[in-house]
Amino acid sequence: MQQPRGDAHARRRTRRRRGQRPAGRGAARRGAALSRHPAADRAPRPAGRLGRPACRPGARARGRAARPVSAVTAVASAAPTLERLGREHPEWAPWLSLLEAARREATAPAWDAAVPPRAADHAAPGVAGLVFTVDPRLATRWVRHVVRGGAGRRARRIEADGALAVLEAALGGDAGRLDALARGLDVDPAAMHALAPLAAMPLLHACRRAWAGGQAMATWRRGLCPVCGRWPTLAEARGLERSRQLRCGPCGADWPFDWLRCPFCGDTDHVRLGALVPGDSLDTRRVETCADCRGYLKTVTTLRAAPPEDVLLLDAATVELDVAALQQGYRRPDTRGHAIVARVVAGRAPSRLPWRR
Repeated sequence: MQQPRGDAHARRRTRRRRGQRPAGRGAARRGAALSRHPAADRAPRPAGRLGRPACRPGARARGRAARPVSAVTAVASAAPTLERLGREHPEWAPWLSLLEAARREATAPAWDAAVPPRAADHAAPGVAGLVFTVDPRLATRWVRHVVRGGAGRRARRIEADGALAVLEAALGGDAGRLDALARGLDVDPAAMHALAPLAAMPLLHACRRAWAGGQAMATWRRGLCPVCGRWPTLAEARGLERSRQLRCGPCGADWPFDWLRCPFCGDTDHVRLGALVPGDSLDTRRVETCADCRGYLKTVTTLRAAPPEDVLLLDAATVELDVAALQQGYRRPDTRGHAIVARVVAGRAPSRLPWRR
């Protein structure tokens, strides 16, 4: 049953008494204009092309509350896999094969016995000044696999002393010693420098596991890694609150750090801190930049932390961010965040049977 319409003149008289305006074509136009107003559209605007500076982190947009420096609007896409990277970059096959082996070796408990207690100096990275007692057979097997996988069969056979020396140089990032070891093994020095983080990865992951939950790790607020002293590989804008967590690729360490602060030089001037955002990422991947030191740090949005052994994989999967940063004149620091002096010596291999000492 329809509602009675009544007389048109009576309706107009009623509207005049009530102070209402007639709903004519002007009202329809006003309604259409309102629907086109940006405030009525809550969908996020697409970000600019890769390399275009994003809205200043921490800045207050007109009519909106200030957002955290991450300025994230959506969760990042699915975690990268070796299979997907292999399909997208077939030329990376040798490197990805070594990375897969390093990820497996990093979880092997055989390396845990080589880790000593962390030093009492909580201001320095954990590996600084320590002596690691490593099973020479374990070290030889692993370093031989890494060097031959990266340099080919032409590399000379590595014995136990050479393997321990490679591990020691890789822990400390000793460029001169790595060059000398490369010449002695008939390996290209550039290849040796690229392989060094993978060679040290199992021992460094064992350190991270052994020292997790300690006071030094809980109170660390420096830009460099609390385990190995390297600069962070990338950062995560994690969880619904978008906390900033720095991640180290070689050891997988994870520690909090302030937004609006450069991890490399410590600059806190928001005018000099910016970001580059790819246009197709919905702001889930970005490059945090510093105009003072010209350093950059890749940042990805995630609900939970990436597994420690997957940080280098995530680094490889976001190489387009590195390209964009380099094109804009930014770079990763060439040197270590902290000079590391550590020793690696041969230790007695643990017996297979507990009563054989």
